[in-house]
Amino acid sequence: VVPEAADAVKRVAAQELQKHLSLITGISLPIVTAVPQGKYPFYVGLTPENNANALVREEARWCVQPQGCWIYGEDFCPAPSRSGIGDETLVWQKGIRTGTLFAVYDLLEKQFGIRWIEPGDDGIVFAEGPLLLTAGEGRWTPGQLLQRELRISSLLKNWNVYRKNCDENGLPELKMSEDEYNRFIGDLRTWLRRQRMGNSVTFRYGHAFTDWWKKYGKSHPEYFAMQADGMRHPEHQNQPDRCKLCVSNPAVAQRIVDDWLAQNPRPDSINVCENDSSGFCRCQECLKLDVPSPGEPFDSHLTDRYVYLAKKKKKLAAEHDP
Repeated sequence: VVPEAADAVKRVAAQELQKHLSLITGISLPIVTAVPQGKYPFYVGLTPENNANALVREEARWCVQPQGCWIYGEDFCPAPSRSGIGDETLVWQKGIRTGTLFAVYDLLEKQFGIRWIEPGDDGIVFAEGPLLLTAGEGRWTPGQLLQRELRISSLLKNWNVYRKNCDENGLPELKMSEDEYNRFIGDLRTWLRRQRMGNSVTFRYGHAFTDWWKKYGKSHPEYFAMQADGMRHPEHQNQPDRCKLCVSNPAVAQRIVDDWLAQNPRPDSINVCENDSSGFCRCQECLKLDVPSPGEPFDSHLTDRYVYLAKKKKKLAAEHDP
């Protein structure tokens, strides 16, 4: 049973419940908006009357009682931005929150032992038999993992990119048809949702410092990485947008926070994602932050210095917004 004005999240949640219960029982339960007389209802996206506690973002809850099973959660699903977009595609968009869908998966796991070990129907592990429901309640929340994502390879970005990569690399045996590709991507995205990939907050990220050389290169060369020649500049002069920073310099973290404070409205997150490419700082203070293995080339392992920058930035920002 779904609400009469069910949004895409609730519709997909009901379809996923219907699919998995059909796998177990061999019976496809109808999706309706009112309870047929004498039937045991699974309420999807509807809350029980005694639901007093507010839901946190993306929270999933379910409740099994003799009168019915309630499966609900915190959802955010605005109207689609373009016509013709399907429910399954819409619930994968950034910014959509799918608590009701996660509640379906939590119920299926905890009540029926279902597991999803790989994308597609062949990856659904279940036991056939009658539905045996145990009275009780369940709950899932994202905790501190407010954004959870396993990134789909850029080689699978869309059909044309995928096809071009297969052709250019001489791998015709790996090339799927467009229909096969679309099914594969759909199965992959559904599987990621089944693993609770999603977001309570949509963080901005990507190369964070592509304009820094243009803005600060002349006035503050000390912000930038010292190269092998002992000078501070982008390693490749024709790619200033890929410049690296002197992450040990306290003024760099302060500048990141000052730029964040100057924005109106101020973003909810601060992007410190390093630019791609090479040219990392070789100054003695940055080198002190590294923990290389014996004999390891200079830029093989620089995680520690960037964790240092992120923590330094976080401490400074917390003075303004805890």
